[in-house]
Amino acid sequence: MSSGNFRCAIVLGLFAAAAARAQFVEPITSFETDRDGNPTLDIPASYGDLQVIMFQDPRFPADNSTNGFISPDGTFSANDEESAVSSFYGGSGGTTKALAVFWSWVDGIDTSRWSRVRTFQSPRFPNPAIHLGGKVRLKVRIVDAGFGNSNLNLGFALLVRETGQDAPQGFNGGETGALEFVGVSGLTGANTAVPTPAPLAAYSFNGVTSSGDNNFVLLEFDLPALQTSGNVVGWTAMGGDGTLSAAPVNRGVLDSLVVMPLSGDTGRDVLVLVDQVEFEAPVVDPVVKPRLGTPIIAGNTTVRVNDVLSSSTDVTLEVDRNSAGSMTFTADETYSQNPGGFLFIDAPFPPLATPLAVGDRVRARQTNPSGTSDYSTIVTVNPPASFSLTLSLDEDGNGGAAPADFEWVGATGVSGSAGVQGKPVFANCGVWTKFEFSLIPGVEPVINFAGGNGMLQPDGGFYNVDSFFMTIDPTGPQVGPYEVFIDHIYVTQANGSELVIGDSEFVNPLANFRGQSTFVAGSATSTLSNVGSYDGVQATRITWTWPDTQPSNTTAPFRPAPNFADTATAVGLYVYVAGPAPAACNAGGPTRPVVNGPIIGNQTMVRVTADATATSVQLYVNGVAFGAPVAPSAGTANIPTSGLMIGNSISATQVVGGNTSQFAIPRAVTGPAAPTLCAPLVTGATTVTVSNVSTAVFATASLVEVFSDGSSIGSAPGGTATVIVPVSP
Repeated sequence: MSSGNFRCAIVLGLFAAAAARAQFVEPITSFETDRDGNPTLDIPASYGDLQVIMFQDPRFPADNSTNGFISPDGTFSANDEESAVSSFYGGSGGTTKALAVFWSWVDGIDTSRWSRVRTFQSPRFPNPAIHLGGKVRLKVRIVDAGFGNSNLNLGFALLVRETGQDAPQGFNGGETGALEFVGVSGLTGANTAVPTPAPLAAYSFNGVTSSGDNNFVLLEFDLPALQTSGNVVGWTAMGGDGTLSAAPVNRGVLDSLVVMPLSGDTGRDVLVLVDQVEFEAPVVDPVVKPRLGTPIIAGNTTVRVNDVLSSSTDVTLEVDRNSAGSMTFTADETYSQNPGGFLFIDAPFPPLATPLAVGDRVRARQTNPSGTSDYSTIVTVNPPASFSLTLSLDEDGNGGAAPADFEWVGATGVSGSAGVQGKPVFANCGVWTKFEFSLIPGVEPVINFAGGNGMLQPDGGFYNVDSFFMTIDPTGPQVGPYEVFIDHIYVTQANGSELVIGDSEFVNPLANFRGQSTFVAGSATSTLSNVGSYDGVQATRITWTWPDTQPSNTTAPFRPAPNFADTATAVGLYVYVAGPAPAACNAGGPTRPVVNGPIIGNQTMVRVTADATATSVQLYVNGVAFGAPVAPSAGTANIPTSGLMIGNSISATQVVGGNTSQFAIPRAVTGPAAPTLCAPLVTGATTVTVSNVSTAVFATASLVEVFSDGSSIGSAPGGTATVIVPVSP
């Protein structure tokens, strides 16, 4: 058994007895690891919003219907209401951890109080899908909080949302649909925003719980049985009707754990431990494509395969060793294994005899009784990451003015005050890499930066890109010197259109550095450079060196100026790492050549400026050699091309003194830029002067056409930067 399988065996062993009793039981979490097999953190590290496992803090989100009953953080201490993994009391079934959910009531004598502990947008197991004809099981333990004013007499219930999405149990089943209370004896004010549920005796406890299982007790919610007994009650204000059903499939999500004080208990403090959550369905789950753990680093002999269903009977891993850069995946090696009920596996087992190498590609799929899934996203094997990239977002769009309101988007952890880890950035030889940060709440992990709260909360105002944090990679730390190019910073607007907020053609959008940057004094520069570009002629070139390999080292260039509506769905940019270059990119070779630009559309020739002593130049398209090497003449190589498409990365190497250079800073193929109509435009004029007409090498405009209200009124041949076009007056 591989080490990854051993870790998840701890989780699944807890459910062995239940699995034997039912055909379609899916163990979801026992809070020992996340779905990808990563061990969960413990209090106080697990207080972070990013560490939430399924159930959010009791007052999340800000408009949670029961927030008025629960004291906010800061009432008694910094952490008054939390959902955090803890080993202090131990877990159920001999495990070490459970989820501690605790809060204090605002008013202990308010008989309408209850707590809605939601799964909404949880970083791990958000909106977990269930079958509406199945069962929900979890174990709970009521603990005396120890402050002399504990509320120990509690009842439990569920809120179920009828989403109708065909998602496997435990996967994200959606956020929209009617709400039904499950496991209650009644509901007062069902047509209001804050009704009052009444507990059912079967799920109620007087005082701390007691059992031979570390004092945990099992709560089983048999949804059809509770429907029959009348203990499903619709929250009519939220579309509920007291009947568990959804279309097009009869599935929903576990929206919330409902916790209610029993009559007569006026205690203030609540501490509940939750463990061993599992769901059961009367039919097999739909099969979904697995997800490969990333990054996959050269030298690995196994690959983590995630999102494996416990009903899966086969996981197939395929390795393409010889088709790097090709559009076609060719399986040179295929490995199949039965995952044995594990939710993640390290495949193959036994491990690969030949370790994975840079450029190898890997994919996987799984089979369960529903069928065989699509293949996972193909992942290319990389050298160790150069650094990680995180977006710092100014949520109020005030350019950093007080009060600060910043969030780190795409963040996975922080070392020190600002060593924030995010998306790994690799040195891909001769290829621009796109990075995109979703602004849709709940999609990306978010950690609070200055003045933030760890959540994205659009309110109809404006956002601003504060900065991009580039932080040392702790798995293979390098101090530098670094040379990084950034271009085409954009926002995806609510209508799906792309708004470029920084293209480096005329103004450097990242000219300064945040004070949290830790580079060696005098080593950092940010300038416009014309040796490569994603969308034109220039890009921003950033250089720096870190003083050591500490994980807190970071470099944070800022700030593209424009505000944009907080209805935007993403922020993106293109990055190229020129140094430190890995061996695969010919590190230490001669000076790299320069690909001339812009490269516009499917032009049939690309010019490369080489060293005067270079003997040959090799062109690359998307990292793959294109055609044969060309001998330059007087330091210039004009290389025939075909089939170029917008977005292709064009690079080159040169041979000098028998040695191959590093890759040229790539240029991406772009569309032609819009020309400019020269003012004034006079009524009745018979000509219009047009400037900024393309005269790029091998991409000179052949025709300039003038339009009025969408209709052509004249045209003229191109060939010069300014063209006078005869028009119909």
